[in-house]
Formats: sequence, C-alpha cells, structure tokens
Amino acid sequence: MNVRRYLEMGLTVVVFLLFLTGISMAKVTGVCSNCHTMHNSQGGSVMAFDGSGPYRALTRGDCIGCHGNTS
Repeated sequence: MNVRRYLEMGLTVVVFLLFLTGISMAKVTGVCSNCHTMHNSQGGSVMAFDGSGPYRALTRGDCIGCHGNTS
C-alpha cells in the first residue's frame, strides 16, 4: 500500500473515533445534589474520612443510578 492509502485509512479512523466519543458522552440533566453531596457532608455528617480522592462516598448512588435513567 502506498502512503496515500495509509493517510486515508488513518483519517477515516480518526473521524470515526471523534464521532464515537460524541455518542458515548453521558447526557445527565437535573440538579447536581440529586446524585452528589456538597462539601463532603450530607445530613450534617462527614461522608469521607481518608485518602486523597476521588471519594466514592461523595456520590449518593452508583453510576447506574444517575446515568441509567432509572429514577
């Protein structure tokens, strides 16, 4: 194969990947506090105690709960 064919194939792959990433982005709407806590507290109690984050405890549910249209 010649150089032009490789360039065409590479460009096709790049364009395909750009369209694929646009489709796979999460489309979440609504109030942030429905899924996330603010300032590491919820109901007056601290949610996370250790580590440097990200803190799984700062979300009120799992990924499916907020991103799966199950509410």
